[in-house]
Amino acid sequence: MNDGTLSVRDCGFSYGKKEVFRGVTFSVEPGTLCGLFGPNGSGKSTLFKCCLNLLKPREGSIYTGGTDVSRLSAGELARRAAYVPQEHNPPFPFLVRDMVLMGRVAHSSGLFGVRPRDRNAAEEAMERLGIRELAEEPCTRLSGGQRQLVLIARAIAQDTPLVLLDEPTSSLDFRNQLLIWRILRDLAGSGKAVLACVHDPNHVVWFCDRAAVMHSRGLAAWGPPETVMVPELLRRLYGPGCAVGNMAGKPMVYPQ
Repeated sequence: MNDGTLSVRDCGFSYGKKEVFRGVTFSVEPGTLCGLFGPNGSGKSTLFKCCLNLLKPREGSIYTGGTDVSRLSAGELARRAAYVPQEHNPPFPFLVRDMVLMGRVAHSSGLFGVRPRDRNAAEEAMERLGIRELAEEPCTRLSGGQRQLVLIARAIAQDTPLVLLDEPTSSLDFRNQLLIWRILRDLAGSGKAVLACVHDPNHVVWFCDRAAVMHSRGLAAWGPPETVMVPELLRRLYGPGCAVGNMAGKPMVYPQ
């Protein structure tokens, strides 16, 4: 398996004349869970798409495993990076089992040529997410939260050194939020590089090793969450109604 290091180097992006961000530089090393957060419209999802070569940066470059993502074919990138989008409305009634198996396409000849180990990887991923009983259900009949669990199971079955998740817990109840964060911690613990876009700064403090903060068309802060979550920065992000306290030795963000 390739080194999953994600390296964003002086990256900038614009939609036409509208600048989204510029000068963004940070990295996510193997064995690290990094939380990317910031206000709505700060460019988090756009940055994700640049990391996946779905959008081309205006300037700078993005590397995974030491290779510029723009030089990788779609198949090569799929073997290096798994992606969980913010939301997904399947256009066809794929069964949950088949949707999770799609994560194995990069490692096989396709759904009609899957090997036993591909099926085992899909079954194990569904078991891990607690959705095995949904295996024969069409994805179009699932709730938004259930579909999110299916997409995360697909990413786990894909078994890549780098995993990117765009708001992975936004549709989930508290129990499943905790489940997903524990799984992401386990993925990082197994040596994968994990980058998760989140809205709740407390999730970054509780679960992440590093925090990357997007604001004002750039990267406002980068480092351990305990050093990033300071009142001055949070007031810049969210206004004067945001305060920082302490819980069990870690910062706790709450309304003032």
